[in-house]
Amino acid sequence: MALTSSLRTDAYSSRFWEGHDFSRAVRSLKMYCASAPEANSLRLRLVIPQPARKSLVTLATVAALWFAAGCANSGSVAGKVDQGRAIAFDRQNGVVTLILDSAPKSDQPRYDVLPPVAVKLPVDPNETGPAPEAGKLLSFDTKQRTVVFFDPASGTLKTVSYLPVNEQDDVSRNDPRVAKTKFPAVDRQNKTVTIYSRRKKILLTFSVPGEYLALPGDTWKSGDEIRYYYKQPGQALRLMNVSKTDLTKAGK
Repeated sequence: MALTSSLRTDAYSSRFWEGHDFSRAVRSLKMYCASAPEANSLRLRLVIPQPARKSLVTLATVAALWFAAGCANSGSVAGKVDQGRAIAFDRQNGVVTLILDSAPKSDQPRYDVLPPVAVKLPVDPNETGPAPEAGKLLSFDTKQRTVVFFDPASGTLKTVSYLPVNEQDDVSRNDPRVAKTKFPAVDRQNKTVTIYSRRKKILLTFSVPGEYLALPGDTWKSGDEIRYYYKQPGQALRLMNVSKTDLTKAGK
């Protein structure tokens, strides 16, 4: 109960809502495993405040409890946690390929670690969140007017300058401008690309040189952000699809 109480207190820190600073959640995991050996008999339980107490529950809060349960089920020795953006997903073989985050302790992820890492989904399907959706777009910078994507042909990251056409800020995922629209939208006739970031709440239309418009459509698609717990590299024991985790419905 002490762990649950402390995590709920942390829920009010907006820094964690983006879900990128996982260091405190990992520390909570290690403390939980060290101080509660009796938890080996517990099964996973996400503690979410009821609708009557609607306050934002941070991703770190849920993730800490989620991974803590995995720790309890897999012994007292804690494994490791990594996060990355999905650039490929082999559904048949259950393997997701990720570009890992080089700044996991920051609230601004930096998906730029090469080479990509192939991770097998947990053997137990109950330890896996929604299936990853892949894309090659890793980031964009509206100040520098650049986009960064993974180029599978060369195995490198490409940074491309763009010309802004239309930028709209503070666009939530339920906004009519994006709610029923599939992104990215590539308009080769007008030589524009439109992308939307739910995390940044930015709807952006830009133009790039014609040579880049000939690339596959998923070049401009952001893959899901994935966080996973493992002991053996390449084999996840627990896997959370951060992009598709709706915490407002998790406890319903």
